[in-house]
Amino acid sequence: MVRQPDFSEADRRYAELKRRHELGDLSAEEFDEQLRELMVQDEEGRWWVKSRRTGEWHYNDGTDWRRGTPPGYRSSTTAGAAAHQGGSRRDMMERETGSRRSGDGAFTAAVFIKWAAIVIVVLVIAYVVLKIVVAIQSSLPI
Repeated sequence: MVRQPDFSEADRRYAELKRRHELGDLSAEEFDEQLRELMVQDEEGRWWVKSRRTGEWHYNDGTDWRRGTPPGYRSSTTAGAAAHQGGSRRDMMERETGSRRSGDGAFTAAVFIKWAAIVIVVLVIAYVVLKIVVAIQSSLPI
C-alpha cells in the first residue's frame, strides 16, 4: 500500500507542484494528477485535498467538496507567522501568493513567454480579420 502524506507534507509538496506548474514544468493534467496523489484522509475518514488554484484545504462531505480546516491542522504559513511576527505586509503577501520579485529570472521568463504568446495570438487574429475585411471590401461593387 502506498503511504499517504500527512497535511504538512501535502502542503510542502503542493507548494513545489504549484511552483513547477507556474514555471511551465508541469502541464495542467500533470499538476492535477499529482495533486490527487496529495489527498489526505483524517481520523474521521474524511478525504482532504488542496484547491488547485488557491491551495486551501477542501474535504469531501460525502456529496460535495467543502472548504475547511483539517482537524488539528496548523499550516506552515500560520506556524511561521506565529513564530515570527515581523516582516512587512508586502513580504507576507509575496509568501501567501507565491509572488516572486523580478530577481527570479525563471519566473520572469515564464511570465514573459506566456504574455508574448498571448500577444502573438492576438496579432495573428487581428491580421486574419484585417485580411477578411479587405477581401470583402474589394469584392463589393462600388
